Amino acid sequence: MVSRSGQQATSPGYGSVLPDIEGALAVAQDIPDQNLEVTVGEGAEKYRNDWENIFQ
Repeated sequence: MVSRSGQQATSPGYGSVLPDIEGALAVAQDIPDQNLEVTVGEGAEKYRNDWENIFQ
């Protein structure tokens, strides 16, 4: 699936691992690193709490 032919078969409309895959919406190398202040610790807890409050 990570070979060029595998990416061409599975990535149209999605992100690809390899560059220059026709139809891919994004390339993994263009996706920024996650913001750890938001995704772990107190930032993540606040995010989860906000969403839980919306759906309760």
